[in-house]
Order: sequence, then structure tokens, then C-alpha cells
Amino acid sequence: HEVEKVRSGRPTGMKWNARQTRRGKATIGNAGKFSKVPGGDKPTKKTHLKYICSDCGKAHMREGWRAGRLEFQE
Repeated sequence: HEVEKVRSGRPTGMKWNARQTRRGKATIGNAGKFSKVPGGDKPTKKTHLKYICSDCGKAHMREGWRAGRLEFQE
């Protein structure tokens, strides 16, 4: 197998939270919870790995874990 770090996909903009944010910013006046400063991100992100079969090319993913830095060794 070949191991590859999975990149995050693009947000669609059609998720419930994205639509809720758009509704909150569309009006004049109090925007409710969207008038506050958004909370910060976590210091480390979860890193998912994709395993690609070197024979047939099929791939599967494993659930990631929190890693500060991920290095691949040959």
C-alpha cells in the first residue's frame, strides 16, 4: 500500500450552518449568535490517512488522530 495524507475538501456552502450564517448576516440589527467573535480552532488537527493499493489502485481511509506534525519515511 501507498500511504497519503488526506486533504480537506472544499465547503459546499449548502450545509445547514452555512445557510444559517447567511440568514443571520442578511438582516439589519442583532445577528444573535453570529454577532459574537467566532471561537478559535484547536491547536492540532486530526490527520486522516488514505491507503492506496499498489496493485489495483483501490483506496480506503482510516480515522485520523491528533498529530502536531506527520512525517512519512521511505
